Amino acid sequence: MNFEKANTDGVGCSYIKDKEIVIEKYPKSISAILTRGVPFMSHMPHNGWTIVHLRLASHGENKMENTHPFNIGNEFSLCHNGIWSQHDIAKLAMKKWVNFKGETDSEVAGYLLQAIGPKEFLKNVSFSGVFLALDRERGFLDVIKTSGDLKKVNLKAGAFVLASEFDTKEYVDAEEVVPAGWYRYSDIANKIQEEIKIQTYTSYNNYSNGYAAYSTPAYSAVTKVHGQATTSQLLGYPYHETED
Repeated sequence: MNFEKANTDGVGCSYIKDKEIVIEKYPKSISAILTRGVPFMSHMPHNGWTIVHLRLASHGENKMENTHPFNIGNEFSLCHNGIWSQHDIAKLAMKKWVNFKGETDSEVAGYLLQAIGPKEFLKNVSFSGVFLALDRERGFLDVIKTSGDLKKVNLKAGAFVLASEFDTKEYVDAEEVVPAGWYRYSDIANKIQEEIKIQTYTSYNNYSNGYAAYSTPAYSAVTKVHGQATTSQLLGYPYHETED
């Protein structure tokens, strides 16, 4: 399965080790770094979540500061699939106390999430894609879906995939009820909290086609996820060692 497709503007992953955020990222395609023998995700298998992002740039050039994941105040790492069209106003409001390193809407969203928390973020950010936030202290994963589909697909050995897909044709010039929600998973992938929001969609066309996914366990699960990607792609999966 070719996950990369047009997502060649950057690749990165993040995980928690000894309650510290670890981020590996490159402003290049995943095929480019693997071809060069870069040991990307060499920490796997890993006891805890790992989130992965393949980028198709929408805001900002191809450089390290614009590559996902982002370290948000050393509280959590964040990946985003989608476009948040209102990020300029939020960035203007926060720039007095936030030192933004890049030009992406995703980094701005991360600091807004830090400021107001996932519940308020869900209430106030709409039709902007899917956000993953991996908590440093507790190791849990927040999945905030503001638009698109969110499906759970069970794989072998207890693994599962949560996928968010974006389809321009589905959302342009049509009124849609788009389920949105916040889902919190523990460091061992148990859902421990959720909040659902129903939205009405009317004539909005700021989307590109795309796919986002999160799965468990281990790096090998990446090759088992079924889906096509034409914009930023996210993968996150926890692995917990068990006896064979």
